[in-house]
Amino acid sequence: MNKRLLSLYMLISLSAHANFTDIFTKEGRQKRKYNKQIEQAQQEQETKILSKFDQFEKMIREKDIAYIDFIFVSKDGELKGLTQPIKHAFKTIQNGAFFDGSSIPGFTSIDNSDLLFCPDLKSFRLAPYTHNDKNIGQMFCFVHESLSNPHPSDPRSILKNVLNRAHKMGYEFLVGPEIEFFLFEKDAGDQYIPVDTQKYFDHKQPPCIRNLKLDLFDRLAMQNIDYEKMHCEVAKGQHEISVKYGDALVIADEIMLIRETIENTAEDHNMIASFLAKPIDGENGSGMHVHFSLYDTKNDTNAFYDDKDELYLSETAKKFIAGVLHHIDAITAFANSHENSYKRLVPGYEAPIYPCWGARNRSALIRIPFIQKDTPKATRAELRSPDSLCNPYLLFAAMLEAGLDGIENNLELVDPVEENVYRMTTEERKARNINTLPTSLDEALRALGMNKMLRKFIQ
Repeated sequence: MNKRLLSLYMLISLSAHANFTDIFTKEGRQKRKYNKQIEQAQQEQETKILSKFDQFEKMIREKDIAYIDFIFVSKDGELKGLTQPIKHAFKTIQNGAFFDGSSIPGFTSIDNSDLLFCPDLKSFRLAPYTHNDKNIGQMFCFVHESLSNPHPSDPRSILKNVLNRAHKMGYEFLVGPEIEFFLFEKDAGDQYIPVDTQKYFDHKQPPCIRNLKLDLFDRLAMQNIDYEKMHCEVAKGQHEISVKYGDALVIADEIMLIRETIENTAEDHNMIASFLAKPIDGENGSGMHVHFSLYDTKNDTNAFYDDKDELYLSETAKKFIAGVLHHIDAITAFANSHENSYKRLVPGYEAPIYPCWGARNRSALIRIPFIQKDTPKATRAELRSPDSLCNPYLLFAAMLEAGLDGIENNLELVDPVEENVYRMTTEERKARNINTLPTSLDEALRALGMNKMLRKFIQ
């Protein structure tokens, strides 16, 4: 045997001996066990994905769905998307679909324009319309740079990331919005006027409003949106619809669908729906009060509830609220994201402009609704400054990030304010250390730019 063959034989023998010996060592057994566990976990994950897709495909067939609307959300809170016939939609559900991200402000530049939207199976629901007796489905999507890499400017991904952080801490973030809006019609002079003159909570309504409401309710029910009530608000032509409390990502999706459904239903009834914060000078503006709390996943309880506290608020709730108040100037850039928003945030029209909190005090920025001792699940706080045109994903992400910061850094909540803040003098507010919210979008954006924690949501 020549030297080269002998060397090769020895190398193979040593390698085989090492592998053979490795089988019987403790380290080798652990290594093989670990590799097997990894392989098994990957197989289980693939099986789950395929099972979910099979279940989804079965449901699509059963509901006789002919088309699917794939929806994603832009940075400025607008719905984008496309519609596909079902035979092509299945491929998109599995692999996503590319689009030109440079054509939508806030995503990417023309030299790196290809982006991917990836459907979120959990978000599927029926659309509020049919075609030739065939149902149409709709699904929200995450925007990705690749299949495994979410785009940093995607509002749904931003909120999802913060929700995941909260989940690791043992919390789920629950919200319940009250969406205010105006309904207008054109008069003989082709000018827009409020469609009704009802006052707050009036029961008697003109037939046009009653018919619109019933039609709207049917369309929301088709989308499995659980609204709680709708009623007249303070200003002429102003109405409010309340959405049942739930997971922040699901509720953000529902806010987007509700706004679109209200606009489409109003148009079908020869009306115009407006979510502007202040469409009529001299009248109350439209807000979107957000009720919020944390659910303790480890103990299956409301993390905001403490039956020993006078207001039934836990230390977790107080620290969370303290965090929101601490970052409120930066949060305002998300809660009130249009120039028109700041026409509402002025004294005299019930809009909260002074950062403080109180129990049942509607002049405070954060209110603690009345809570009974035997209803711990109802314990919550209400942020009253947001308006209905905000991007709900970014708003909820900012609120949650601020609240978690309050918990992690043990921020102390100041004493509640139970007096009417609007009637306080400037000196009285200064003595209580009550400041004022930003008075313009520029001011709010400057505050956001100086907030190291929250400005990442717009970078």
